[in-house]
Amino acid sequence: MNTVAQKIASWEWKYAQQDPAAEAELTQRLIRAASVRDILRYSDLVSGVTFRIPTVNDGREFQIDVHAWTELDRAILGDFLGSIAATSYAKHSFLLSSIAVSKLDGAPTAPFFKWAADLGLLQDNSQSGQLAFWITQTNLTYDHYCV
Repeated sequence: MNTVAQKIASWEWKYAQQDPAAEAELTQRLIRAASVRDILRYSDLVSGVTFRIPTVNDGREFQIDVHAWTELDRAILGDFLGSIAATSYAKHSFLLSSIAVSKLDGAPTAPFFKWAADLGLLQDNSQSGQLAFWITQTNLTYDHYCV
């Protein structure tokens, strides 16, 4: 097992592991977008998804209010995207989460690049290095899912 795979395998997902149904729904939404070479805004990705995380909201079902994001909402989405990326990297050597983007600038947010750098996938953490990495990951994702 290579170093990146070892790091990914040892990562613990605080929220995603507690709600496999929500993770499956988010994954399918990303795959559908990738299959038509599209990106998916974070708000569109989570809109209408019902989460059932035992350690959040006293275990009651909830949806993320995409018009009033909280820090917890961001942490939950980030955790799910990390878990989805870890799975896609382990299976296919690319980050499926690369097509999930902020509506502000149409690109992934800083945690995406930080995690990639922490794993050793992103070697050049400059703005141009991040852009090149993101384009590469997005193209690998599209190439895999576009038939």
